[in-house]
Amino acid sequence: KYRDQETSRKSLSYIIPIIFSVALAVGVWFMMMYQQVYSDDLEYGLAGYDSRHGIIDFINWKGIWNHIILLYQECNSRLIDKLPVVILSIAPKWLYSAISSAFVILVIVGIWKGAGISVRKNPWLALAATIALTLCFPWHETMFMLSYSINYLWTSAIAVWIALLFISRRVMGNGSIWALLLLFILGILIGNLHEA
Repeated sequence: KYRDQETSRKSLSYIIPIIFSVALAVGVWFMMMYQQVYSDDLEYGLAGYDSRHGIIDFINWKGIWNHIILLYQECNSRLIDKLPVVILSIAPKWLYSAISSAFVILVIVGIWKGAGISVRKNPWLALAATIALTLCFPWHETMFMLSYSINYLWTSAIAVWIALLFISRRVMGNGSIWALLLLFILGILIGNLHEA
């Protein structure tokens, strides 16, 4: 009877890192839902927010694009991370908060996969990796703005999964020029989503 209880506890322990990961994603959702609009979100998303609330009838896409190009030329190389802010600021806040929460899960699962961690076989290592991510990710107050979430969180998730594709034997093993070209293009996109 004792062995059955021990086996039952071990078999259910894989739920703990999953619950922790989901709680982290839900926390990100709540923080983004109640984040004030300021800084880059205000600068780039103002047209979208004003449009959503009926304050303006149009969005000056040409002016926004010119400002993005100016930022690229004079500040840093984040060429394409500002355009989604304008587009998503038109959408309800819960939508882009949910998208950011999904990217939290993608980062966590990507790290588990990249480290070869099986949640079922080694749930405590999966939990430790998730806690390490939670403690080491730059969770400052601006992280919950849409523009910073795209810049850091979304980019991290996409970069982790591109790295997994890059080291995958199925992608790299066959030597397909199309697979390599796709990874090259995705790498350029990721590089233009983040200023580093």
